[in-house]
Amino acid sequence: MTVTVFTRYQSVRFPYLSVLLLAAVAVALASALGGCGGGEPKVQPTPGSPTPGGEPVVSTIAIGPGGIAPQSIAVDGTANRIYVANWESGTLSVIDGVTNIVVATVPVGGQVQGVAVDEASGLAYVTSGGRGSLLVIDGESGAVAATIGVGGDPGGVAFNPVTNRIYVANGLSDDVSVIDGATNSVVATIPVGDGPVGVGVDPERNRIYVANQFGDDVSVIDGETDTLVATVPFDSAQGSGPFGVAVDAEADRIYVAESASNTVSVLDGASESVTATISVGVAPRGIALDPVRGRVYVTNAVSQSVSVIDTAANVVIASVPVGREPWAVSVDRDRGKVYVANKLSDSVSVIDAEANAVAATVRVGVGPAAVGVNPELRRLYVAGSDSDEVLVFDSTNNTLVAAVPVGTYPQAVIVNPATGRVYVVNRESDSVSVIDAETNSVIATVPVGDYPIGLGLNPASGRLYVANAFADNVTVVDTATNAVVASIPVGDGPAGVGVNPQSNRIYVANQDSDDVSVIDGATNEVVASVVVADGPLGVAVDDQTDRIYVTGSGGSDLSVIDGGTNSVVRSITVGSSPVAAVVNAKAGRIYVVNRLSGSLSIVDESGGEVVAEVSVGKSPLGVAFDSRAGSIYVANRLTDDVSVIRVGR
Repeated sequence: MTVTVFTRYQSVRFPYLSVLLLAAVAVALASALGGCGGGEPKVQPTPGSPTPGGEPVVSTIAIGPGGIAPQSIAVDGTANRIYVANWESGTLSVIDGVTNIVVATVPVGGQVQGVAVDEASGLAYVTSGGRGSLLVIDGESGAVAATIGVGGDPGGVAFNPVTNRIYVANGLSDDVSVIDGATNSVVATIPVGDGPVGVGVDPERNRIYVANQFGDDVSVIDGETDTLVATVPFDSAQGSGPFGVAVDAEADRIYVAESASNTVSVLDGASESVTATISVGVAPRGIALDPVRGRVYVTNAVSQSVSVIDTAANVVIASVPVGREPWAVSVDRDRGKVYVANKLSDSVSVIDAEANAVAATVRVGVGPAAVGVNPELRRLYVAGSDSDEVLVFDSTNNTLVAAVPVGTYPQAVIVNPATGRVYVVNRESDSVSVIDAETNSVIATVPVGDYPIGLGLNPASGRLYVANAFADNVTVVDTATNAVVASIPVGDGPAGVGVNPQSNRIYVANQDSDDVSVIDGATNEVVASVVVADGPLGVAVDDQTDRIYVTGSGGSDLSVIDGGTNSVVRSITVGSSPVAAVVNAKAGRIYVVNRLSGSLSIVDESGGEVVAEVSVGKSPLGVAFDSRAGSIYVANRLTDDVSVIRVGR
């Protein structure tokens, strides 16, 4: 039986076409329309800048445990803890191996890329690519004991328990930093091949093996002298791309995952030569050894599987399906568990080593990408882009009501309070899920175009508009029948959608052509194209003033379009990389979320200027406004939470 464990937060690729984020296409409904995610919320006060006639951020809803894009994993078998390095959120998740629950999420900063553990001391060694450093973290308290500067873009890390040395592969400086664990100081820097990634240690022979991804070879280091003693080339016509390294010290064998050739090479440590090559899945990345059972486990990022190799016969004996883009693997050989970090699912798969089957899935993050509200039902919907669900909260007390499974990578959400329907666009499934707000269940799934990322709704005509980024068109859905009634060609890379129900005009932001397509809802034809600021993503419409607001994610501009003339009448400077916006027509305010600034800009419509800037979470992507409660909700992807701001009605 497979058990999915949605953990509780218990402690302290696309370019940005993939952060499309468009929770808040504004419509004539005075509320913003948007989406959902997953996890038990913990409400915490968060500081922010005061807003005119309102309050700063008054609470933060923890949507998930806070681990986004896990890409490295290590097991402390003594303490029965699993450490997960989360690249995108810059955090380290700590999982209890007994309960499969995240018991701590430690802020690290930068892009957290690698993790290794000293079981004797309980210390975790974590590389931060963005900071160019190795952090030493106390596994018991979660406190950072030391920060050590290393080389450029440190990634893979390995620990030698015999010598108490830590080895860090620096991908940009093409070298390995050697750290003395007693003094937490760098004692040597060893040049290796091109693009070092994975590191493996043979503690018995004091040999260190470094996989050089771009050099198509493995560097062999003598740990006694800290010198390079050999380079083992890999022969592959298309390049082998060595990535992960696992060492069997007893057999003196080294296993190397080759990401480009879809193979694992077996090196003989004595002769320093390749003795076998084993075909595995597509794009193998991580690799780990279970010496007790004589197994090697390989994560295949594209195949979304783990290949199980019998080390006696050098053959694959099983392939285990796991999450999206499995990146790293680690083994608890005493308990017979294999832990897999799934980078795009924000999860860890726990494999039973005897059964070669997933026994549990631990959610380390949710990745909220969009939010929406239903003022009538007092419900908040959060799209969990990495958990493939919509989380439904009671907006009166911020408590979780339901988690609704939808398609793959829900990207945007929109609500029609009049009909009690919630529409969720699933980017990777090329579909729209229709949720009944009363039952919190999916009642229909509508196939749409290629890579849908934006939604717009006209409640007057009952038409739903879906922007398909790779198809360069908009799918029109009749919400009465959930049937596709039209497909409209627009500009390049359509993303955000806004609707004016009064004029029956639909506005589509085309990210790649830097313009907005204006569609006549009566004829389903494009009637105008308006050039706007660089990288338009989000669209908000004020149907009272017939003004359309378009966020330019490539800079700091909010373009204002006159719906009567289809021309830009003003450009307003907001925060860095604005990605979504929503209108409060009654107050004459536009609320804009800025991804790089981590802020919400509050714009006065009449004056055309920012009147307040509110700090929110990291990488905010979606925004929604509850007109009845006077609350703004901001989905923060990298802090895995939603900021709640009171502004009044």
